[in-house]
Amino acid sequence: MSQRKLVVFDYDGVIVDSMEHNLAVAGRAAKLAGHHRVPTRQDVDRVENMSFEDVAREIGLPEEKLPAYARHVYENLSSDADGLQVFPGMAEALLKLGRKHTLAIVTTNDESVVEDFLGSRGLSQCFAAILGRSSGTKAESLRKAARMLGFAGSQVYMVGDSTSDIRQAKAAGVKSVAVTWGYHSEPKLRAESPDFVAHTPEEIVDILAA
Repeated sequence: MSQRKLVVFDYDGVIVDSMEHNLAVAGRAAKLAGHHRVPTRQDVDRVENMSFEDVAREIGLPEEKLPAYARHVYENLSSDADGLQVFPGMAEALLKLGRKHTLAIVTTNDESVVEDFLGSRGLSQCFAAILGRSSGTKAESLRKAARMLGFAGSQVYMVGDSTSDIRQAKAAGVKSVAVTWGYHSEPKLRAESPDFVAHTPEEIVDILAA
């Protein structure tokens, strides 16, 4: 039997298919800030540090407009969230993983947004902890989650969909699992040398079974 591990998931692009929803929210925020263009999928793929603020920088939003932009984004992430969907196979994978391992979420989204969505989908019970953007960098949140839940770094796996997830996992001294259905493309992810690459949620289960 495999040793119990702490499996930490990013939220957007890993558990929930939120790209179009989040681009729409960010686009409205950019327009309200008086900016001439809105973010696209191509802008997201170019961003190295996956955050709404850095997506705004990618489209040229001036720094002085970032606070109002970010405030609008985070106040409106829950709007129309009923239309968001969990990626196919992810709910089943979470339930399987939760029987053998401890699960947590580390995200740059707001904790309340994540908690509300997971609760509406009957998935809240899968996670022992949810650490949002107020908890610091993802590396800091990964170390905090490990301490809170009683795991050594060698027992922790970060499941993410962006290059920054892989880098933050390395900074925290934990293993990284890159998923290919999220915000960054597989070639971009592989360039960061993640420990594992998963093409389906079921592959995450297989990786953690080893």
